Amino acid sequence: MRLLISLILMLLIPLSAAQTNNPQKLPISLTADSGEYDANADKATYTGNVVITQGEMKLTGDKVVISIKDGEVTMIESWGNLATFHYAPANEPPIDGKAKYLKYTIATSTVDMDKNAWVKQQKNETRAEHLSYNLKAEKIKGQRVNMTLFPKSN
Repeated sequence: MRLLISLILMLLIPLSAAQTNNPQKLPISLTADSGEYDANADKATYTGNVVITQGEMKLTGDKVVISIKDGEVTMIESWGNLATFHYAPANEPPIDGKAKYLKYTIATSTVDMDKNAWVKQQKNETRAEHLSYNLKAEKIKGQRVNMTLFPKSN
């Protein structure tokens, strides 16, 4: 089964992706207990202990669906109890998040989180029922937000 998953991923990732500095074009690595690809729907579904990495981004979940358009991964959706993401931007402290549902849209570098959404960077935390975090712009927005922010220490 792992061979099948690897073969499917090789079809999804252009060879030139590893040769670019654009994080969105870096190769995507995936492990899961099982997986299947539906060529008609351009979707790959993986279940059980799913771990996906792309550059400095890591996403985990119990079930993950990858959407593909014109041979390129466009969106990664993750469900779990709880689905998580980890992002380590250059020259910044890492950012961690979790929710029951995560959606990573590659074109916009946005992670949308629903149901018990939580994001943390160092001591700073943001919680809400829905959060949207733009990794490029380093902007977070949500509805009915609860934040704990700590001033920088000298």
